[in-house]
Amino acid sequence: MATKIRLGAKDAALVFRADGTLEAVMPLLHEDEELPLNVVAAQALEWAHEDEFLMATIAEAVEGRSTDGAGRIVRPRRDRRRFNRLN
Repeated sequence: MATKIRLGAKDAALVFRADGTLEAVMPLLHEDEELPLNVVAAQALEWAHEDEFLMATIAEAVEGRSTDGAGRIVRPRRDRRRFNRLN
């Protein structure tokens, strides 16, 4: 099954393939342009995809999410020292 998605000039897209590969489409920006948040988010996920620890942390956060009665995601409290590089 093939799906077409139209992307605008400043859109960013990531495709996570079933075989574990990642395809990224980023907009071409001028050097003096500020990076839009959608591009920053896509670049961060692209970067994290190459890091086992970051991907495991993201997956754990997504799998461990729970919702309150109104359907909002409630994040569990965690020991932040675990992520401190100075410890």
